[in-house]
Amino acid sequence: MDLKPANIEQLIIKNCLAALKDIDKLTFRGYDFLYQASNFIAHYNVHGFKDYYQQEGEEVKRVSQHGVTQVPAKSGGEMLALDIVRFQRDNQWRNFTTQDRDYEYMMQKKRIYNTIADAARAMYKLPEAATNSWGW
Repeated sequence: MDLKPANIEQLIIKNCLAALKDIDKLTFRGYDFLYQASNFIAHYNVHGFKDYYQQEGEEVKRVSQHGVTQVPAKSGGEMLALDIVRFQRDNQWRNFTTQDRDYEYMMQKKRIYNTIADAARAMYKLPEAATNSWGW
């Protein structure tokens, strides 16, 4: 696999950070990176991905409006941020070594993912994810 040029790496990060504020800003470039990361549900296209996070945010709002839970209303971007942080541990590609053919490519993916996750954590004041997505 080929490394992405530095300008493409920055465009991916910039787009994902914009989507954390407004999920409608997610473009195919950011979507293509995220849906290939571990634990993200593959959707038919970027529109389905955005719709999933918009509905997730709306669901939290409906639940809190009816008094079922004290969870504050969350936007689609904040719901995406929560998943990015929650899935971070699973997206470190630790199974690759310097001898592997795609090592540099996978480490680039790790750097991009961690940059986005760190920004998501800071933007929404989220804690470090203590467990992987399976809870262990």
